[in-house]
Amino acid sequence: MGPGEAGATPQIVGRDDVRRRVLARLAPPGPGGCGSVILTGEPGVGKTTLAKDAVARLADAAVFAGSCLPLSTVSVPMLAFRSMFRLVGADSVADFDAAPASALLQLDAWLDEQTADQRVVLLVDDLQWADSAMLDALLYLMSGPPARRLSIIATVRDESTTAPRPVDRWLSNARHVESCEVVAVEPLDRAGTTEQLAALLGRSPHQTLVEEVWAHTRGFPYFTALTVEGIDPDARRLPPALPSRLAEAVLAPAHELGEAVAGVLRVLAVGGRPLTANELHEVVAAVERAPGPRPADIENALATAAEAGIVGVGAHGSYWFRHPLSAEMLAAELAERERTAWHAAFVRRAEVRSTEGASFEDVIRLADHAEESGDADDAYRWTVAACRAALVGGSFAQALRFADRALQWHPRVDAPAESQRELLELRRRAAADAGDGEAELETVESLLRSVEPEERRLRLELDARRLLLRAAGQLSEPTEHEVGALCARVRAEHADWEDAFALAVASLWMPAADAAVTAHDALGLARATDHDVALAWSLTASVHSAERVGDTAQIRRLAPEALRAAVRIRDGLAHNMAVNIAATASHPGRPDEFADAIHRARVTASGTLPSPYVGWLGMWEATDWFLLGRWDRCRAALRSTLSEYPGRPVDVASRAVAGWLAVRQGRAERARTHFARADELIAEGELVVSPDDVIARAELELALGDTGAAARLVDEASSRREAKELVPVAARVLADHVRSGAPEATLPAAVRDLARRELPTDRTADTMIDGREYAPVWERLQRAELARAGSVDDSADRWLEAAEACAGADLPWEEAYCCEKAAEALLIAVRPDRARAAEPLRRGLAITDRLGARPLGASLRQLALSARIPLPGSGAGDEASARPLPLFIDGLTPREIEIVRLVVAGRTYREIAGELFVSEKTVSSHISNVLRKTGAANRIDLARRAAAVMPPS
Repeated sequence: MGPGEAGATPQIVGRDDVRRRVLARLAPPGPGGCGSVILTGEPGVGKTTLAKDAVARLADAAVFAGSCLPLSTVSVPMLAFRSMFRLVGADSVADFDAAPASALLQLDAWLDEQTADQRVVLLVDDLQWADSAMLDALLYLMSGPPARRLSIIATVRDESTTAPRPVDRWLSNARHVESCEVVAVEPLDRAGTTEQLAALLGRSPHQTLVEEVWAHTRGFPYFTALTVEGIDPDARRLPPALPSRLAEAVLAPAHELGEAVAGVLRVLAVGGRPLTANELHEVVAAVERAPGPRPADIENALATAAEAGIVGVGAHGSYWFRHPLSAEMLAAELAERERTAWHAAFVRRAEVRSTEGASFEDVIRLADHAEESGDADDAYRWTVAACRAALVGGSFAQALRFADRALQWHPRVDAPAESQRELLELRRRAAADAGDGEAELETVESLLRSVEPEERRLRLELDARRLLLRAAGQLSEPTEHEVGALCARVRAEHADWEDAFALAVASLWMPAADAAVTAHDALGLARATDHDVALAWSLTASVHSAERVGDTAQIRRLAPEALRAAVRIRDGLAHNMAVNIAATASHPGRPDEFADAIHRARVTASGTLPSPYVGWLGMWEATDWFLLGRWDRCRAALRSTLSEYPGRPVDVASRAVAGWLAVRQGRAERARTHFARADELIAEGELVVSPDDVIARAELELALGDTGAAARLVDEASSRREAKELVPVAARVLADHVRSGAPEATLPAAVRDLARRELPTDRTADTMIDGREYAPVWERLQRAELARAGSVDDSADRWLEAAEACAGADLPWEEAYCCEKAAEALLIAVRPDRARAAEPLRRGLAITDRLGARPLGASLRQLALSARIPLPGSGAGDEASARPLPLFIDGLTPREIEIVRLVVAGRTYREIAGELFVSEKTVSSHISNVLRKTGAANRIDLARRAAAVMPPS
């Protein structure tokens, strides 16, 4: 790094885009000059860490780092330059005590000399405290000769002060310098914070811990690091008391301003929202024996805190903390009695002023104050008011939170204005509008327990909704008895909208012919009753029944109306079902267009439908891009979906896709991380894993050579549900198990039966997924795996047929796998066919390189190396021979192990004999013994087996 002191940097996560922008500006490709970057952002957001990381990546650069300081009683011109050049002798660089212009010209000349032979980087931290001479000097240097190899990177703290700062004017000028870029550094999102926690803890963090840390730090890396300092890596929650170093870092700026200012800030913190000085005056006046500041102190205290950057000044002169941790920790400094008194004061102030016309945010805050004040009547009354206000204001997650709290306070109030049934109805509405299917299902089941027998319409509607929610949450599919019972209670004459709704829901699980008739009847009733819920679901059911019989015209006619109706009632279940069907019908056999259609639907639905249902669209989009091999778009969709924390079911499903991608790209630990998080979420309640999740987990175990673990996964899943998708993986488990030398009988019977289950070969709705016909693919994969298990003569032909089927269905991962197995079958046959194996080897390798499928690509290369089949761009195989080979099977002698190592490296008998100074006959004899001991078919099969247990290079 040269003579500077940029220092070591912690691991950086979630900053790839910013890092690329910074490096592209500091060290552009090709000859010529360099540029400058100014990183701006709030304190603790990670500007300095990013700057140090950037300069550490500039090879062969001389780095000089210095900081500006918030000096108040003395002024040291160009302080940062003096500190950054102290190791080389600041006086030898320039006379910084001279007039600023003279010092600058001397520094400029010195930099000319230094940049003639090397790149020079100047790192200036905390430029907001720089003096005018320092700012002028930097602007002059950034505007210097374009060809000079000088890079400048500086950090500036964002602060909303009441008066403009010199650095703000300087930033405006710097933006006009052609070689300079100002980059805003934002806090990490939730996914980035999760990555940071994993790096800090050395393991994947529990989701509950992530949520608590995120609530405290809001993605500020510095505070995140302090928050989990010393915590058990396996912790699920933060300890009750946050670390003292965190408290010191957060509270020190307020304490430095004195107790008068800190006291005002504590009251503001208890307020929990931006407040003006006048509002704080009123709160103080509402306390009979005020334990805090006098009204006269408030205005000056807030202005002082704003100048120090602790609080920002908002609309109408309101003040609030620049980081939520400041509010949390300042409020925590108060004794419990004082906090309770201040909360009660906020409630009294509101009652005195009247809350007519108050915003729902104000009402919500008052509910929090009432609860903290400890008065049950006030707490219940304001909590119910907050729930209703949040529903009207569109803050549905908040409404659900207050509905839960109102239900908790209800038994503690003598004469509540609402019955428990009314509160449950409020909670149900809040849960539905928030898209929280689990909470809605729980409320529906609570309501069903309170419904009287004569309330036919309500019970009918609740029962139908319950079936939908249980199926959507992957808890259970309705039984034939449940569907029949629902239909039996529908009234054909004088029907109400609930009758139409129940018929529509029941049709979703009927046989195709019955479903079409029932959906048609439901739609007729819905149009007659003119009810939005009945119409949305009857249209969706009609679209669903049309898909099952292949009536594309009906789908195109009704799907747009179904989507409009679903959006009108904000029903994400109906909307997403119609989107999926319409996209499939509009783009048959074109999965890339299907994925684009889902992406467009996700963008359109964002902000219109509850976010969890938008999350489902993101998960579907990610799944389709994954299957298509577009892993970059898959990751982008997953990151967007997971960062929104869409709710447990879609979160679990998204992690299955993320884990599957990680498995196939050879990132086993990353896959385990995703599966562990999914398990944690599943353990919180009634959820089951999807077939995709089972396949991904089984593939991971197979990649690690544990066929027993893979078999247990498939066995457990097959007992829970009918899943045709699991047949190919069950056959693969069987083949791997038998090929490892284990008896087939040691596999669970359910796995053996599933592996040989007859699959449908005709097109049905059950085998059409995302616009693709999967039945032929599953059937060919199954046949090929069973041929591999039985070592039949035509297994290579079966694998080539399967590869063609996968290619036709746009399944490149599976196509590459089939190519590898086809080549393997051709090369380990009694009469190896190297010429014929070359084509699937090269074809598979081209696919794996595009997919980033490293394990499969390595297997293909090993096969080519062992068979001495040249590949494009490949060279001699010395790398493999340099790796140690473990004793992968009992009974091999050290000499046999040495020979196997050379076979894996692709050596011929003659080359092995020459290297070991023995005859070719001796080599042949050793290899015959090894083949007998290992059960390998030939030396190519031997190389494949041995390579599977060699440690990665």
